[in-house]
Amino acid sequence: MGITGKIILFLGLAAAWLPQPARSEVRPERYDAYDVVWRSRSGDASGSMPVGNGDTGCNVWVTEAGRIECRIGKTDAFSELNSLLKVGGLSVAMTPNLLAGGEFEQRLNIRDGVVEISGSNSDGAVSLRFWVDAHAPVIRLEGEASVPVKVEVRNTTWRREPREISGLERHAIYGLYDAPFATRLQADTLLHSDVGMAWAHRNGSSIYLLTLQNQNLADWYDPADDPLLHRTFGALVCGPGMHCEAPDRLVSVAADRKIAVAAVVGSGRPESLSEWLSRVEEQARKLPKGGKSLARHRKWWNDFWLRHYIFVGSEEQPEEAFTLTRAYILQRYMNAAAGRGRMPIKFNGSIFNVELTHDMAGCPRGLDADFRLWGGPYWWQNTRLPYSSMLFSGDWEMMRPLFRMYREALPLAEYRTRRYFGHEGAYFPETMCFWGTYAIDNYGWDRTGLADGVSQNRYIRYYFQSNIELVALMLAYYEFSEDDGFLAETLFPVASRILTFYDRHYPKSERGEIVLTPAQSLETYFEGVRNPLPDIAGLRWIIARLKSCCGERLPDDLAALCDRMAASLPPIPTGESPEGEVLVAGEQLGERMNVEKPELYAVFPYRWYGVGEPGLDVARRTYARRAVKESWGWQQDGIFAANLGLADEARRIVTANSAASNPAFRFPVMWGPNYDWVPDQDHGSVLLRTLQNMLIQYGGDDIHLLPAWPADWSVEFKVYGPRGACITGSYGPKAGTRIERSEGIGRQNLIVHNPRKPHGNDE
Repeated sequence: MGITGKIILFLGLAAAWLPQPARSEVRPERYDAYDVVWRSRSGDASGSMPVGNGDTGCNVWVTEAGRIECRIGKTDAFSELNSLLKVGGLSVAMTPNLLAGGEFEQRLNIRDGVVEISGSNSDGAVSLRFWVDAHAPVIRLEGEASVPVKVEVRNTTWRREPREISGLERHAIYGLYDAPFATRLQADTLLHSDVGMAWAHRNGSSIYLLTLQNQNLADWYDPADDPLLHRTFGALVCGPGMHCEAPDRLVSVAADRKIAVAAVVGSGRPESLSEWLSRVEEQARKLPKGGKSLARHRKWWNDFWLRHYIFVGSEEQPEEAFTLTRAYILQRYMNAAAGRGRMPIKFNGSIFNVELTHDMAGCPRGLDADFRLWGGPYWWQNTRLPYSSMLFSGDWEMMRPLFRMYREALPLAEYRTRRYFGHEGAYFPETMCFWGTYAIDNYGWDRTGLADGVSQNRYIRYYFQSNIELVALMLAYYEFSEDDGFLAETLFPVASRILTFYDRHYPKSERGEIVLTPAQSLETYFEGVRNPLPDIAGLRWIIARLKSCCGERLPDDLAALCDRMAASLPPIPTGESPEGEVLVAGEQLGERMNVEKPELYAVFPYRWYGVGEPGLDVARRTYARRAVKESWGWQQDGIFAANLGLADEARRIVTANSAASNPAFRFPVMWGPNYDWVPDQDHGSVLLRTLQNMLIQYGGDDIHLLPAWPADWSVEFKVYGPRGACITGSYGPKAGTRIERSEGIGRQNLIVHNPRKPHGNDE
């Protein structure tokens, strides 16, 4: 059984928790029930299915006329204006057209990561598979028809001419929304190739230097390091027996029953377009046959699904349980389809945003697939949420692109700190271009009367808490993954610079305590704030975790800094309410300006209060008294409720959020726009973390199982904890809890809660 640690029978749990004879874990076929299946065609892009390999993604649909349409996205397809563009679009048709009229099915085969398309009419039948290779930047469409067909592939790129981005559409180039000059997006280039149909977008200019000049950092500029200049992305489409009839049209030479089309997607910063083309041509020439690629691709996805699972059941509410489980599976699929790229997941649409075919969030229909509200920068508060759910699911490799972005921006962050404030350390702005500068719209075009380091946007002016949470997430990643190389390479450099910033940046009181002012409590309080709870709770948290998790590996200078700061930090702010003591957002606060709950950051992401921790009643009172009771989008009420052991409340939120599909889109988890854009990656990722924390939490040396689980829900699970822990088991209202395997518990305590015990989670 592999149960090596201490398992605590908690609150009268039935004897069913005891290790049972092992049975095999779930098989990939278990996911078949959650496939998304459409038996009618889609009118437009709002009826598309997402499919991706972690870096390259496609939205795929079949029109009423029987054409297969797709929009291609890539995590690093950033334009000269720092907007995350689509790579382009493709349209595929067959002659005779076996997908027009008659029978039709489009299925997302979840366990294989493949979109399956089949159709039949009086001319014959066809069965196709559309997938993005899990091991290569290659999109494949393959299958077989009952009769010989000719295939036509058209390049449907909409960037045929350079054009000015103006008005509301400037939101797609956020950072330049208020630019006092014309903003022009360059056109794509159709390329001649003997291998297939090719095109690319190449940045002939860049706003990188402009952002440095705006922020008085021009001395940092090195043309060789410009991350946008000459960035090139595009695709080459080819297939056996196909040739280019025109620069944007690839056709079959002769009819054939077998269909095989591949698109090699490439990005980088080559010296020239011809160099880029040579690279993708070489890849295309070396493409293995689709069958071999598909087998390896399927194995990757099958292994992914067996790494972790949570299947919820309910005799009383089976539909509710099914909808929740499917939402959980599909959002994890969305994260995996965009989470292994060069750049982190974009919270505002990921790589699966499409053109607007209807009015949405004040934006008129007709805007192209390059459009997204909030553009290309990364807001930490939004960007972090997909990654917080990857801990318990064991998807740790997908967290590395996020950490890599900040680690690569660290030298600029150090330089900026010295330049602006004259002291050591580093900080990252809350709203950040991927290379580390502020988005200019937030830093301000008119800097009159503003000192260096003081943003024009007051919502982020003194918002440095995100730096602390970045370190906390890095620490959690290390606790779960035990990736020793990550310590010296990433965690220690980032943690030491962030702690040094806080140590040097703020004054000390007569008692020697750090006084955090001027400051703000997230974006909700930013005038007259003193000692905000998120910063204090976060600093205390990362200092304690650095010492407990890293032990003797902690460098001497960082250990000394932790000791000095621990002795100088004020306590976590609390106050009084008619019901008793509560957490407050700061020692001193101004007017409420936003809808966050900073007082609850001591519950999540910094787990000072929660199941098994002292002061649970204080945190529960705080939650009950929260001013804003919203739970969609990036709101974290579900996570707070789960961590506080409020099973009924967590259930209410997670089931409501799982059912909140966007009626304008056909695919169930095209959430949003909520506060951001479609698909909203925060909404689905909060759902993931909420359900996980209903099932498993950890603190200190304790792992809590079922701490906020509804008594009438059953569950089968495989989840991860820190220090190599992996727990496989099940719970049922009648059968109790069965732990089939518990690995890597070591010196941790596995505390198994009993969902059937009334008020049991109050202990």
